[in-house]
Amino acid sequence: MSQLQKKGALVALVLLGMVGAGLYYMAARSVKPAVASAPAQQGQAVTLLRNGQILIDPASTFNRKILREQLQLQAVSLPDLTVTGSIIAKRKPTSAADDEQYEFINQQISSLYANWKNDGNEIEFLSKQYKKTAELNEAKLHSQRIEVERLKKLVDIGTEAARDLSLSEANLLQAQLEGQKALFDIQSALNQARNNRADAERQLFQQGIDIDLLIRLKADEVLVAGDVPEMNAGKVYAGQALTTVFYGNADKPFAGKLASISPLVSFEKRSLRIYYALQDSLHQLRPGMFADIQLGTEQRKKMLVSNEALIHLNKKDYVFVLSQPNTWKLVEVTIGDNFDRKSVEILSGLREHDTIIAHGAILLKPLAIKAVEIVNADESAAS
Repeated sequence: MSQLQKKGALVALVLLGMVGAGLYYMAARSVKPAVASAPAQQGQAVTLLRNGQILIDPASTFNRKILREQLQLQAVSLPDLTVTGSIIAKRKPTSAADDEQYEFINQQISSLYANWKNDGNEIEFLSKQYKKTAELNEAKLHSQRIEVERLKKLVDIGTEAARDLSLSEANLLQAQLEGQKALFDIQSALNQARNNRADAERQLFQQGIDIDLLIRLKADEVLVAGDVPEMNAGKVYAGQALTTVFYGNADKPFAGKLASISPLVSFEKRSLRIYYALQDSLHQLRPGMFADIQLGTEQRKKMLVSNEALIHLNKKDYVFVLSQPNTWKLVEVTIGDNFDRKSVEILSGLREHDTIIAHGAILLKPLAIKAVEIVNADESAAS
């Protein structure tokens, strides 16, 4: 055999050996062990299966350490959101139904309200004046038109001079111009008064006064305003049940409903103003008192799980759900608000009547990490 043939045979053997090693490596990678070893301290009580699920020996000591919980929708009345607020105004006790005097949180609001009220009075006066002036002008023009028509007939029959008719027609035009000017002046003043009133109303709104709600306050009612952060704007709506706890009277919460929401976000605070009224029949509340406003206190059904059931991995949350007898599957969930610092709302991932591991789930976190790796690898291979 020539030297060249010997070298060719050697290269072929090397290549064949490399291909064989590669095939062996790929086969070894594709075959998963039936089980993965559990943490040493748990022995064989817990077994990680090939599909990423976890088998717990029902006879083991570990099985007695975990607490199972079957999920049920729970009726809760805990708030969705808590913000701060204060009393902005109070209706003074009065026996006169038309008495509109209020106590405000500061002099600035009091002055703005006085301006708003004066502008309203001016609008009412100018509106009446416009109507009366229009009626007076129409009466004058009607009288002048009659005079013009009378003179036309007399001129036609030759009993009056044409000069008198021309003078009467000039007087009619002058009356029309004077009437139009008078109405224009009143309309301009009326528009200005309306602009002033709208400006005062906007300033009151910025100061925490919903003027429509204010003028509807009943005797002994207070107007409360709060600030909702922009990021939580979607959690509030008109008619929402709420509870108000005042700092100076924490042992007596006041129930109410949200009346209105500002259409604008405060540029400085990046928040929405909310407004509502509370009854204060015992005269315990004063303008300026601060409070915690608990929004969303109406009773509703929610899916709650214990905080202990959650396993946080790579910025995601998981819960162990019973898939088969003694076998648990790690399920990703979306969580909502925390309730009473012990439970958390589940928005997606779980269903009513699912059985989960509550207390003791954290003991399975080392295997949970491996389970997530297996599931992610299977999903990548499938895609």
